[in-house]
Amino acid sequence: LRSPPLLTIIDETVVVGMEEEEEEDDDLREDDDFENDNASNIANVGSSFPLVVDEKEDVQRTITEIKKQMEIADVGLAILMSESEKLESLAHGMEEERCMAATTHDCDEEEDASSSSCSSGEKGEKEYAYGLPEESLEVVEHFLQEETLGCMSTNGKGTIFLSQNGHAAYTSHIPKALRNILQQRQTSLPTPIYVSIGTKARFYVEFEDGKAEWYGPEKLSDCLEANADLDISSVAFGKLWDTFFVVFSDGSWEYHGKGLPRGLVRLVVEDRRRLSDL
Repeated sequence: LRSPPLLTIIDETVVVGMEEEEEEDDDLREDDDFENDNASNIANVGSSFPLVVDEKEDVQRTITEIKKQMEIADVGLAILMSESEKLESLAHGMEEERCMAATTHDCDEEEDASSSSCSSGEKGEKEYAYGLPEESLEVVEHFLQEETLGCMSTNGKGTIFLSQNGHAAYTSHIPKALRNILQQRQTSLPTPIYVSIGTKARFYVEFEDGKAEWYGPEKLSDCLEANADLDISSVAFGKLWDTFFVVFSDGSWEYHGKGLPRGLVRLVVEDRRRLSDL
């Protein structure tokens, strides 16, 4: 017993050796696991990289497709705009033909309109000749006998007069808004010095202090506001709602709409090359 059997030593050696081998095996297994993990991570990275690339390619394809759709939409929009312009041109042409037919009809009716003249007979006084509906003649003659005419305007049915001292007289069929302005205006306020009326309730009236009121298409408002630093010489309305011709005090002018007489447009635009001397 004092000298343990060699087997014990051998056993211990064997045990120790086995333990060392187990430790080595554990280390090897850990190393294998680490390598396997690294390999797995590398594999994962490798497998995810194509996925990122695929996503980028998908985004690029989507962007390309969107651009193609936008180009197609632009082409469609251009076609629609072209068709819209054609329809608008056709509508304007039909409207002009209608207006020309209406003008011919109006001319036939003008033959039935009463014509008259008026003169005070005094030296230096003006004489007037006019052709207006029968119902207007009494108002016209009375006004011209009593007042000195400053301005007159007619829309074919209604007529309005302004005297040089600011008095106004008018027949029926003038724009209601204009009539209300004149009737409700206080006598202490500046008097009207210029007036123009058209069909479709359009009008322009200017007062002694330079202020004005009007009713008409938006383009007319744009024109007057853009040239607010200029005095107005005249405003004329055409048969169509958006048709007008404005002359300013410096001789410049501006017009809009399709219903102007072709002879007038040819004269001021083509023959006179848009000279600003009206």
